[in-house]
Amino acid sequence: MSLIVLRNARYFEVGISNSMNCFYITVLSQNNPMANLY
Repeated sequence: MSLIVLRNARYFEVGISNSMNCFYITVLSQNNPMANLY
């Protein structure tokens, strides 16, 4: 039971970090003159 909870928590943390990375990439690409490379 605890293994399932820990595994779900790990997936949740990974999802949060991926969302933050996508957010930062979007912000940087908007401020980047070469945004069309993304």
